[in-house]
Amino acid sequence: LSDDDIVAQALVFIFGGLETTSTVLTFACYELALHQDVQRRLAAEIDASLGVSGGKLTYETTQNIPYLDAVISETLRMYPPAAFLDRSCVKPYVIPASGDSPEVHLKKGDRLWVSVPGLHYDPDYFPDPDKFDPERFTEENKNNITPFTFVPFGVGPRTCLGKKYVQGYPGLTLSLAVARESINLTWGYGGGEGGSQLFDINQLG
Repeated sequence: LSDDDIVAQALVFIFGGLETTSTVLTFACYELALHQDVQRRLAAEIDASLGVSGGKLTYETTQNIPYLDAVISETLRMYPPAAFLDRSCVKPYVIPASGDSPEVHLKKGDRLWVSVPGLHYDPDYFPDPDKFDPERFTEENKNNITPFTFVPFGVGPRTCLGKKYVQGYPGLTLSLAVARESINLTWGYGGGEGGSQLFDINQLG
């Protein structure tokens, strides 16, 4: 790689990582504030993990909190960082007819645009798709998800390079927040429990 290529890739990591992680954290906190039962269960698992790790919460620690992964995954399902995936057809292919839609003949080189929310909110794949339900991604249930219907980072050789980072960093930050604070909606906002609770994210580390 040339120096320009290295700089270009570094900028992709920086700007892509900042936007996606902040988006995931924002919506995860919002949904936890709306669903206090989910937040309490997550807090209990984090506390149990802290008991095993001697009170230290690290990236490695968060990898042993299954419900945390479920919360992050459900957040990514409801609020995917990318609205669509673009791909190029590499060989002739026929998309079978489905319902009222006729079959579609694709040629090599045709461009495809796939709606990520269209997949993530399809009730055939995710029943009651408007409901925030981390249970979809628990160890007992995640293997029941139809392959290639949960694609917040794309799929195949062009899967987002920052996938592991976006899955890991928000989980650690969210764990620190839930372990030390109660996340609630402000007074007057419908649907939440409790009052205003503000905290400085810079003090979580």
